[in-house]
Amino acid sequence: MTPALAPGTIISERYRVESLLGQGAMGAVYLVEHIHMRKRLALKVLLPEMSGSDEVVARFEREAMAAGHIDHPNVVAATDFGRMEGGAFFLVLELVEGQSLRDALASGPLEAGRAATIATQIASGLARAHELGIVHRDLKPDNVMLVRREGSVDELVKVLDFGIAKATGLSPAADNKALTQLGQVFGTPEYMAPEQARGEAVDARADLYALGVTLYEMLTGLRPFDGDTAIAVLTMQVAQPPPPPSERAPRVHVPPALEALVMRLMAKDPGYRPQTAAAVHAELNQYLAERGDGASERVVSGAAVLHTAANIGSPTTSVASELGNLPTALPAPPTSRAYAAADVRTWFWERRRTLLPALGGAALLSLLMVVLAAKSCGPRAHPSVVDGGAASTTPWLPFAGLSDSKLRDASQRGVEALLALEAEYPKDARVPREIAAACSAQGRHRDALAALGRLAALDAQAAAHADMDRVLDVALDVGTADDVDAALLLLEGPLGARGVDVLMERAAAQGPHRAKFQRSLKKPDVRAHASPAASVVLDLREAKSCEAKKELLPQAAAAGDARALALITTFKRTTGCGFFARGDCYRCMRKDAALAEAISALEAKKK
Repeated sequence: MTPALAPGTIISERYRVESLLGQGAMGAVYLVEHIHMRKRLALKVLLPEMSGSDEVVARFEREAMAAGHIDHPNVVAATDFGRMEGGAFFLVLELVEGQSLRDALASGPLEAGRAATIATQIASGLARAHELGIVHRDLKPDNVMLVRREGSVDELVKVLDFGIAKATGLSPAADNKALTQLGQVFGTPEYMAPEQARGEAVDARADLYALGVTLYEMLTGLRPFDGDTAIAVLTMQVAQPPPPPSERAPRVHVPPALEALVMRLMAKDPGYRPQTAAAVHAELNQYLAERGDGASERVVSGAAVLHTAANIGSPTTSVASELGNLPTALPAPPTSRAYAAADVRTWFWERRRTLLPALGGAALLSLLMVVLAAKSCGPRAHPSVVDGGAASTTPWLPFAGLSDSKLRDASQRGVEALLALEAEYPKDARVPREIAAACSAQGRHRDALAALGRLAALDAQAAAHADMDRVLDVALDVGTADDVDAALLLLEGPLGARGVDVLMERAAAQGPHRAKFQRSLKKPDVRAHASPAASVVLDLREAKSCEAKKELLPQAAAAGDARALALITTFKRTTGCGFFARGDCYRCMRKDAALAEAISALEAKKK
């Protein structure tokens, strides 16, 4: 191997070598100082013996061209490219002193907010590259640096190593130097999109697949596919559906919103992925804003103070202290029920081991009640409660004879006084409502649920009110296994169609009791309570064959809601089955216009 450049060596009359940062199979990275500007940089040198390889030189030139054109705070910038007197090529990059994402993952999965913040910045850098027609083609944790900015606790993310980038938007000559000599397929198998693994032409959506794998790994600490050989991994990338993160790492809580994004990013067919990095960036920003970390407001600007870095082969970096990601505020109220249903539970589930010793059980319960109250400014949007897809907010009427002052006095005196009042006025729905709320606040979840059951028997609309949703949510989220079983008894019967909707919502979300909710939905007596809209979704999910699903399309068009629309829209996909997952899973849907007509009918209901 060629001896390292000695400290003090002058390169191209302007770069003084200070030290060797790292060395790989094809070259080395040096810490240098620009003699005239007094600026420290990283200088990447291709070994002389490699400079005779057109393949390696083409790869080096690609990195120089890509990094030199992408002017973005989340991409490592190149400032110079040339050839030394001995014939070796060199590339000058900004010097990033930080920690690689690979090193950060060595200790396990990242907290969801931190993972989303990192992914947001990666997406921002990719969006700029893609605007210029540059596709990275080798995005992975090794090629992502995490830098701590001066005067800030935030991390600045830097994407590096565009060595096998496809630069179609810069120069036709740049992409004509096909990279074929070093292997049949370029990239890293564990992060490679199926079309890239098959050796097909790739576009920006291949980078989005790799971003999905990277986010998957940040959330779970595991890659979706691992194999003994590169061929085994590539085969899985092409033919095997990725396991959902919550199944791959069942002991790690993955926020449903992020899991859904990961699974879309990792769609086998590029057409079913998000189509642009900008769209992914916007979705992650929305998640962070609704989560309430404030991370979306910390978007990096070009004026950020940088420490800098470079990479050759595998990154050689100085390790910064691992950053914590403790929340500075509770989650902000979401703009959609999807986040409202998931994010409060997610926030507490991720922090329960930290909060419980610090606050104690009673204080933690009170805090959860406060957050749930903030989250539930309106009633839960159960599709089956009333026509139109949302529960009515009309308050129920008091039963004649019980004055407001008498009810208020009993509430102030406590649960026992309310129970006595209930015996006196057994048909006034306001009393069990007060009992349910009071018992829930005291952590008496089974008593609260029993009162909710009595309320439902008197007035189903009253039982669908927002504060009764909180009673149910708290019991399911922080109650004991017996409390959850008591809640299940309500959901399986007394709460009727609304109970089935809650079961469907809970069965689809990650949580410790998910299997119980799924089992409940299989019971015929529970299914009997389902609304027509919920029933058709359950039937579609359980139908095994394409023909069986197709027979349900008229029913879905007539009785379905947004849930049915989302489900049958997936039948439009023409890949995912058979050899290399390139076969059509729903071939029977192509014979006529039944699917298109059902989708149109459901879309018309939304207008």
